Amino acid sequence: MARSPAEKDGLYARAALQAVVENDFERALSIAGKLSRGPSRLNVEAMARQRAAMAALGKEDFVEVDRYARDLPNLVQRATVFDQLLLALEKRKDSGRAAEVLAEADQSIGKAEDGPEKVRALLIIAGAAARLDPLRGFEILRSAITAINKSHDGYTPNFDQVLPLLARADFDRVLQLALSIDRKEYSVLAQMALCRAVLGQARDKE
Repeated sequence: MARSPAEKDGLYARAALQAVVENDFERALSIAGKLSRGPSRLNVEAMARQRAAMAALGKEDFVEVDRYARDLPNLVQRATVFDQLLLALEKRKDSGRAAEVLAEADQSIGKAEDGPEKVRALLIIAGAAARLDPLRGFEILRSAITAINKSHDGYTPNFDQVLPLLARADFDRVLQLALSIDRKEYSVLAQMALCRAVLGQARDKE
């Protein structure tokens, strides 16, 4: 009975968001699927999937967390949920499942189009990998730097969650990766993150 497609989309969006508030995530996604394709639909679906993933994480239903996370359209949100899932698996000392999730996260984000969102997501996953498997962390960090060098949009990469951890495993290798960043300002940011890591380690030994 809506008088226009815009009004119909507005009603569907409100209904989907209400379903999210009520923690009825599958219903929210079903309603969101009726929205016209575009940013509004993506935003509603992203909110529903992220909230569903975090609710499943609270229940330690890791299969459901993975199911919702893998289809999150926003790469940073997807990487953040995967990171939280990996932290939970670490606490349970489930290294086998953690390795599987890490590989899935790396593949899922790695095949995305290069750009700032992909860079941020890869740095989050590289940080998670650095905790679990430093060698894998170096590989994902290299992928992130490749994406940085291909991206020309203005943004600020955050290296603080990954470089200090990898520096403990192989400082020289991390430094070389930092120096391989083409844009000087980003390379300097990476080197500053390394310096903070070294100073932090020195304070810890005092």
